[in-house]
Amino acid sequence: QSGFRFYASTNNTFNLNQAKTIRAQVNFWYSSPYEENLFSFSDSYSLDVSLRFDILKKDLQLALGGYDVLNSSPSTLTSVINNVRQDYISFPSNRYFRMSLTYKFGNKKVNVDQRGFGNQDEKNRAGN
Repeated sequence: QSGFRFYASTNNTFNLNQAKTIRAQVNFWYSSPYEENLFSFSDSYSLDVSLRFDILKKDLQLALGGYDVLNSSPSTLTSVINNVRQDYISFPSNRYFRMSLTYKFGNKKVNVDQRGFGNQDEKNRAGN
């Protein structure tokens, strides 16, 4: 069917302190109502917010996030076939909370030698 559909999203990260060890992220998307095949879809949108803390000289990261915090991603589908109206609710259950803890292991003072690729003689012969 002919028609118009609008979809927009924005992803934003904010540093909350001078040392840039606390970050907030706010993501939002919106989908306008539209028609596809035999169905009319309602609008839907989602808001995600998260915080990230860099601790212990940025070796330890704690992240907390709430996704689809407004529980607004479900949409309604409507179709009319042979004068019979059918309504469906698409409820993907995208609302959840996540907490993650990440630690970086290893020595940060490792010296890395620059190595050739073994074809330096060929490069010299070709004039490169």
